[in-house]
Amino acid sequence: MFLHFGVNTFGNVEWSDDGIDARSYQPDEIDADGWVRTVRDAGMNQVILITKHHDGFCLWNTDYTDYCMKNSGNPTDVVAETAKACKKYGIRLGLYYSLWDRKEPSYKDNFMDGYMPYMLNQLPSPGGIPPKSQTFLLAAAHGAYQSEAPVPPRHKNLWTAPMRSYSLRGILPQ
Repeated sequence: MFLHFGVNTFGNVEWSDDGIDARSYQPDEIDADGWVRTVRDAGMNQVILITKHHDGFCLWNTDYTDYCMKNSGNPTDVVAETAKACKKYGIRLGLYYSLWDRKEPSYKDNFMDGYMPYMLNQLPSPGGIPPKSQTFLLAAAHGAYQSEAPVPPRHKNLWTAPMRSYSLRGILPQ
């Protein structure tokens, strides 16, 4: 089951940059337990949660950006709650993290020395689930958006060395 919602949902747009205020993200409640129970009851065995899409809004509490749950209208850490529910129901958790970040200036201006450390420091690791039991999907922006989103380098050591604690499934072109 692929779960994708965030600040754009409350801005009524498919894609955005940082123009939507984090406080506009105001779901009445987050029922991660119900989502994952539905996955189990439907006979599925994995949840893939979008943790950060191209807009840069993070569905977990991070100290590396203000564009996240702790500054929203509902500060529930969606990643942690989904991880807890996956553990409860025996469902594998996949975390999808978009490399393209339209909020973080270093993505476009200083990818290697600015954005890479920023990204590696903020990757979510939900409490109670060891990184080795997670699948981490990194999505790289390609194609029509290259003028705004440079294609990240594909040097094996760049991605695999810092990500060894995760079950890294690859860099998915979009």
